[in-house]
Amino acid sequence: MVPRGNTAVIAAATQPTNNWSQLMAARQEALQLQSMITQQKELELTQEQQAGAQLQNYLQQVKSLPFIGADVSKLKDYVRKNIEQPVYNRLKEYGGSLRKWMGTEGAAFMQNANSALLQSDMYKRADQNRLSVEQAREAIKKGEVLIGGQLEGTNNYMPGEAMLSDFLSGKREVFDFHGSYKQEDDMKTLRETYAPGKMPWDIVAVPEAQKLNFLIDTHGREKGMDKYYRQHMGTQVLYKYDPLNKAQEFEWKAEDQAMQRQRHGLAMQLGNQQLGLNQLRAEKLKNDLTGKSDSSQASLWEQMRNEATNEFNIAVGGDPNNVLPLYGMTVAKGDKLFADELGLQRINDKDGGFSISGLKKALTDKGDIFDLSNIKGRVIGIAPKLYYNAREAGPDGSFPNGQTGYARVTVKFNNPYEAEKLGLYDPNRVFGGTGSTSMFDMQTGKGTGIYDPDTQTATFTVPFPVTKTLASKIVGTNTTKKLGADEYTSDDIFQLPPNL
Repeated sequence: MVPRGNTAVIAAATQPTNNWSQLMAARQEALQLQSMITQQKELELTQEQQAGAQLQNYLQQVKSLPFIGADVSKLKDYVRKNIEQPVYNRLKEYGGSLRKWMGTEGAAFMQNANSALLQSDMYKRADQNRLSVEQAREAIKKGEVLIGGQLEGTNNYMPGEAMLSDFLSGKREVFDFHGSYKQEDDMKTLRETYAPGKMPWDIVAVPEAQKLNFLIDTHGREKGMDKYYRQHMGTQVLYKYDPLNKAQEFEWKAEDQAMQRQRHGLAMQLGNQQLGLNQLRAEKLKNDLTGKSDSSQASLWEQMRNEATNEFNIAVGGDPNNVLPLYGMTVAKGDKLFADELGLQRINDKDGGFSISGLKKALTDKGDIFDLSNIKGRVIGIAPKLYYNAREAGPDGSFPNGQTGYARVTVKFNNPYEAEKLGLYDPNRVFGGTGSTSMFDMQTGKGTGIYDPDTQTATFTVPFPVTKTLASKIVGTNTTKKLGADEYTSDDIFQLPPNL
């Protein structure tokens, strides 16, 4: 075979010859070829080094992302599983050549890997943690405290500073910034308020639940709860109270008024007048009882209505321009009469009471209107009084046929979650327990003063039409119940508590 190309040149250079010029030319060509091969290898080595440096630079950029706490190790695990290991596996296909891999698919791989990293849940959570830490550190620089929260799965509350410390040390995987504030005198308003239902000189501590509800109403749930657990839980706060000499002054004033009444004979005079009035009423009721005409019953009705007083007002729907002034007249056995008019069915079990399925429109004392027909509970009390709007009453002595009357009913809910359906109570499912109440529950704006979480009861005012038949029943029961008495009370045990 005749050698050709580079092989021929090399072969010719190694063969004995007498042509020295040919020999030198062949050697020169061989040297040039060797130099080209060396340069090519050096170029490939340089490209390998450049490809390696490019990959290392990318990995270094990814690993140096400004993550904090446990997110640093999460980032390293992500890079190892989703970038380094796939690159190592692909290099096997290129004989370990970074140059070949980079020239073929390396650049596209790094671009796709970077996009996948930015879209991963790990990156989004870590970036949110980083932002929250920056916000928390800025708040601390301002001298503010960090709002904390309840530990997952427990009733334990942790300040925001402790949560931040645990996150930075790797004990917590998530840190959210819930806000911050500068501490202040939160209980000033309560300390400047007299205790409700007490005398001004009574020394009364603010209940824990009242402190918590006050802070939440004032500052919102998260901030209010943080203030309570950070500063005020278990610390005594007293309502405003006057010196004890005020109590003595009150007693002296009362005694002085009593002595004045005795000196002027007012007590005896008023008593005699009231006795005479009662006797006149009794005699009139006896006379009217023998008559069956509408005029005699109307006279009795007029007398009862004249004895009624304005007991309370309701701003319907919270509208101050739509105030309902309610007068109340005592009705003997009114609880039974009103239960029939409202269509309430008696519940025959050990707890007794009536069903609430007929109460489709019920007003609270704040004017909120609710449909109780689908709520689980029972009516446990009906006040023996008929309430009515005096502005809607007919002429004196006339039967108010078709006029709207109102009954006061007390409802006991089966559990606090029924009150929650009406917006009267907030049994906290996140921070609280599973019982009827917990330390994390709170009353709502609609429910404060309306719903009692201890007894799970609320009192409503329910409208119904006062027909001529009902008015006759009321006159009849009042006449026969306690003839000649100034007050008409029911002896039925099914009545509201005495505070209504």
